[in-house]
Amino acid sequence: GSNNDKAAITYTIGEVKGRGMSCIVYDAFYTDNAGYRHTVRMKECYPFRGNFSRQGHELVPQGELDERDFQQSKREMKASYGLHHELFYTKGLTNSISNTTDIFEANNTVYTVMTYQEGAVLSCDRVGSIKECVSIVKSVAKVLGKLHDRGYLYLDIKPDNVLVLEGMPQAVQLFDFDTLIPLRDIPKPGSRNEEQSGNQYRIACTRGFAAHEQTKGNLRRLGRHTDVYGVGALLFYLLFGRAPEAPDCVTDAEYKFEDCRFADRNYQDKLFKVQPDIFARSLPGYCPHRYQAMDQVFRKQ
Repeated sequence: GSNNDKAAITYTIGEVKGRGMSCIVYDAFYTDNAGYRHTVRMKECYPFRGNFSRQGHELVPQGELDERDFQQSKREMKASYGLHHELFYTKGLTNSISNTTDIFEANNTVYTVMTYQEGAVLSCDRVGSIKECVSIVKSVAKVLGKLHDRGYLYLDIKPDNVLVLEGMPQAVQLFDFDTLIPLRDIPKPGSRNEEQSGNQYRIACTRGFAAHEQTKGNLRRLGRHTDVYGVGALLFYLLFGRAPEAPDCVTDAEYKFEDCRFADRNYQDKLFKVQPDIFARSLPGYCPHRYQAMDQVFRKQ
């Protein structure tokens, strides 16, 4: 890569840390002018559904449709970088989202660079009690509430997008902001721009963590309640070790807490009593049955 002064910056890419719909995330490092090594995280534009090959270091799409999708993904990644940078410097969000420090084009693709934070993406292995599960997901919900206040839906809540910082189990950071949609662009049903607005965005969809209206690609039905589903799905995953499925999302679903990962620990606290209510108001496929604002999700906690 190179900076604005055209000075070369050499990054060495290491192991893959994650995979998104439009990118691959790597560990990487560079050496500064004093010879010190700095570890970073690097995101490479690489659409998941495309057919690509590596020709030397160059990333080459194999067909016309792949090329069009690739160009669109690169444009979206550049736009996402600017928004990510803006949100990072928003009061109340700086410590809760990853810090992107640079963007450049090389090898026929686009890369963004993020500062390295010691920690790991969220997984069942990282939580040892129901209380920790609730605490972490509550922290995620607070960050999402702040994003909503800034006028954006996140729309890609899943374990791989939540970084749990080392030594601070309640401190989380969100990353991968390629899926954000401004609330102002959600068309009202029956409005003139409903159909036109629906073509502006490619709606993110991660199996099990995406609400029904996301999987259907129905832009006009998206709202804060869509991210509420993601929060419920995240808590469900941490408690049961799997993403919710269709039977878990019906209005009168029953949640068998004897199947919970912590059922054999004889928990007698109030958390077991409130979880059914949280799931009943976050997971239903019918949007009006969910909480309509993020601050309602853990009101009882």
